[in-house]
Amino acid sequence: PVTPTYVVATLPGETQPEFLLIVPFTPRSKDNMIGLMVARCDGEHLGELVFLQLSKQALIFGPMQIEARINQDQNISKDLTLWNQQGSQVLRGQMLVLPVENSLLYIEPIYLQASEARMPQLKKVVLAMGNRLVYADTYEQALSELTDSTIQSRQCQMCF
Repeated sequence: PVTPTYVVATLPGETQPEFLLIVPFTPRSKDNMIGLMVARCDGEHLGELVFLQLSKQALIFGPMQIEARINQDQNISKDLTLWNQQGSQVLRGQMLVLPVENSLLYIEPIYLQASEARMPQLKKVVLAMGNRLVYADTYEQALSELTDSTIQSRQCQMCF
């Protein structure tokens, strides 16, 4: 199960960002994503539900498929194993799925918590878009690396 997430974002076709509650949808017994349900939480649109149906022409990765790709990445797996040893614990944050232009952006923070520490420390951020997976120290670094490579490849993953 994927937990709905509150975000401030601009819906496709809109010009202003708004406060939204977003949850991705996958078909029963399948991992690919078929759409996003959005509950609008601002002003005159308060309480409106919008379903962003994804193109049936393309296979869109669902959150569990992105999680599997993160787990299979050699660099990420090596770090998680190293950090998850005695005295510290790896905590994986909630994955966010956001519509960005004609694609979906998946964001997952990775935290490290020492056994004596009360507050976990943000250690890495994983971003995924299309077939690209980026692993960096900060969101800004990951986004820069992801957008540089995405612009160069000119790949469009989906259309609403």
